[in-house]
Amino acid sequence: MKRRLLAVVLAALLAVFGMVAVLAYVHHANERAVAGLKAEVVYAAKDQIPAGTSLRAALKGGLLTTEKEPVSSLPADPVQSLTAQNENLVTSGPVGQGQLLSGSMLVTANEVAGSGRAALAVPAGYQGLTIQVCPNEAVGGYIGPGSRVDIYGTYPMGQKSTLNVEETCDVSHQAESEGAVTTLLEFSDLEVLCVGQFPECAQGGSSQGTSSVDSATTDPAGTASSDGAVLVTLAVTRGQADGLITLAQVGLPYMTLPASS
Repeated sequence: MKRRLLAVVLAALLAVFGMVAVLAYVHHANERAVAGLKAEVVYAAKDQIPAGTSLRAALKGGLLTTEKEPVSSLPADPVQSLTAQNENLVTSGPVGQGQLLSGSMLVTANEVAGSGRAALAVPAGYQGLTIQVCPNEAVGGYIGPGSRVDIYGTYPMGQKSTLNVEETCDVSHQAESEGAVTTLLEFSDLEVLCVGQFPECAQGGSSQGTSSVDSATTDPAGTASSDGAVLVTLAVTRGQADGLITLAQVGLPYMTLPASS
């Protein structure tokens, strides 16, 4: 009788222990499931992002959006915020629409430039267009990436008027005209993408603050050519591109820097 009672008690204890073990397992499984479903805010491509686009430019150009995704579905290194450490990093390749952005997709501009791909970030809906001007026509070197400039154009007036612009930017640089000429504001608030040429542009452009023709002419960063001409790359729309090209070919473009720039 005692043996039967002992067996019953042991069986009951084993049943209790088994139930506790099952409940503990279910509890931990639920905790893991809840943790996996916890949502985090991450960046995703709102539209396709071209290779060589900086994180800052993609955000400014409306190419990025934020999404809440379960932790279990996130990449190992999701991009969740724009910081001083990642804002100038660029995409190593095209990022497809809807794709979550991860740190492994971002590299330095130098790495992209070294691979032979252009790293110049052009805002969505715009085109990059480079014109050549002299330092005095580029605000004496006080413009750089991110500057907003207005551009005036000087043209000959009438069929008998001509405007001959010297090709060099030395002290003899001048525009000789026959007949009447006119100067008009042609473009307003254009964004400067770069001052200089590849690969300097791919490395973030030249710094602002160069204020003399001599320094622009001898600038080791490649801002100016051997004759002192400055290459300025601007973000323009399709409608602005043809007018700016015409101005650069037959007129005399002159940039100004508004106080708010």
